[in-house]
Formats: sequence, structure tokens, C-alpha cells
Amino acid sequence: MTRKLKNSLLAALAIVGLGIVYYWVRRKRTVSFKDYTPSAEAEAQAAQLRSSLTMLSSSPVYLPALGFIEGSSTTARSSFPVVNVKAPITLPRDEKQIRINQAKALVQQYDTQVSTSARETGVPRYLHYAIILHENPQGIATLDEGNGTGLGAITLVTPTDSIRMAMKKGRLTAKQIAIIQATASQSKNILASSDLGAKLITKSDLKKPDLNVLLIGIQLQNMFHQFGTDKLHQVLFAYNRGISAAKTFLSTNKLTGADASTLIEKSKGLPYYATGSTYVLNQLGVNGILDIIVNEVGITD
Repeated sequence: MTRKLKNSLLAALAIVGLGIVYYWVRRKRTVSFKDYTPSAEAEAQAAQLRSSLTMLSSSPVYLPALGFIEGSSTTARSSFPVVNVKAPITLPRDEKQIRINQAKALVQQYDTQVSTSARETGVPRYLHYAIILHENPQGIATLDEGNGTGLGAITLVTPTDSIRMAMKKGRLTAKQIAIIQATASQSKNILASSDLGAKLITKSDLKKPDLNVLLIGIQLQNMFHQFGTDKLHQVLFAYNRGISAAKTFLSTNKLTGADASTLIEKSKGLPYYATGSTYVLNQLGVNGILDIIVNEVGITD
């Protein structure tokens, strides 16, 4: 056997070997709708999550991890605001009333989708509306500003992995799968992680309210299971900055046990993370998004 032929055979074997490795890596990092059977525990997990999070909107409580300021809120009806600082959202005069009107308009337009997602994921309606009111206050389903699309300003990077994570943990319900298959134009049963280049969800898909709202719920559900239901401030921070970036920041700066005020203060002014600081304060501050949605508009479930 000539050296040239031998080298050619070795190269061919190497290519075959790489192909096999790629196949098994892809197989390990993919799941199939066809092979997935919704667990009976999925609904129970959703109910438990809903119960924990609804408690925050129904009565004043104190949780050290969040740092709720009992007695300092604008109302005694809920735990919001969490941070005793005015939310820095800049709007024209009468900004509070503008936000109230925007929230009410969102409820009128999208409550069917929000109620479905809340029921299936266990993430309460008030948190869905908190995300939408901050990200897309006009409720323009087709909004595409480059760094996010649709009602939840969702990027193409997150949906596939969010759905895949929910499936791996047995949290995806039959109703959720039905919605995804009806609205995701690329859903062909196989669902791969985004680093493999899979595009289960397209930008056009993200402009569909049924899918976009459900993705908000699935993403928040995954985050609460990772961070804990007593760490709403960290979940909001992660929604804005991304789960991996948030985890790295919290761990590196020894903030995994920090309350909301500390997280806001420590991330303020830092490149990349300052936006997350402002986002959390916008949500949890006095006259912030959650203060208005829960206490003024009255969405507590």
C-alpha cells in the first residue's frame, strides 16, 4: 500500500469518526416531540409554582432573599414594591396613569394567551404582563427592534433551548406542545439546542402572540426552577441579561444570596450589567411595573 493511499484511508477514517462523534453529540442534545410523553407531574409542578408566586401578589410578606420592605409599599395589598426607591422609567407627565392605561389595554388584547400560558406553566398572569408592559408597552405583536421580537422582546437564541429544557425536566404539557407545533413553522419533531444551529423558532413565529406569550411563560418557569421562587429579582435580572450571564455575575460577585436592593446597587454602573440593574428597579421599585400591575390594575393571579 502506497503512503499516499494510506494517508487517504486515514483521512477518510478520521472524517467518518468525526461524523460519528457529531451524530452522538447531536443525539444527546436533541429531544423529539414524537418521543415525548407529557408527565402527570407537569401540571402539579405548575400548580405548585403558581401557588408560591401568587402569594407575593396577594398579601405583604417578607422573604430575606428578596428583601421585601413590609410597610413601606404604596399599598398593603401585596408585597410590591419590593425596593423602596422610585422606578426610573421615564415617560411624559402623568406617567403612572399612562402605565395603568397601557396595562389595561394589554389585558383586553392578550388575556386569552396570557391566561393559557399562566395555567400551563404556573407563572402567574401578573408576571407575564410585567414582562410585556416593560418590553412592549404598546402591545405591538409584530414589533422587531433588533434585540428582541414580539410581545416579550424574545431573541432567536433562547426559545429552542427554553422549550428543550422544559421537555427534559418533564414540565412541557400537551397543550404547550400543541401550541408550539401549531405556531412554530420549523417544528419537525426534532428539537435541538441552539448551539447546533437548529431553528425551531423563526422571527416570523415570534410575532405570533400565542407562541410569544407561551415562550415568556416557559422561560420564566425554567428560571424560577433554577433560581428559586424567592428570588424574583434574580429571575428578572436573568430575563434581561440572559441566564448564563446572570449566573456568572451572581456567582463571581458573591451575590447569589443578595436581596433585590443589593443586586441593583452592585450591578449599577457596570458594563453590560447596568441595564439589568435598571430593569430590576423598573419592575420592583415604587410605581414600578409590578406595583402598578398588581396594586393599581388588580392582577394578582
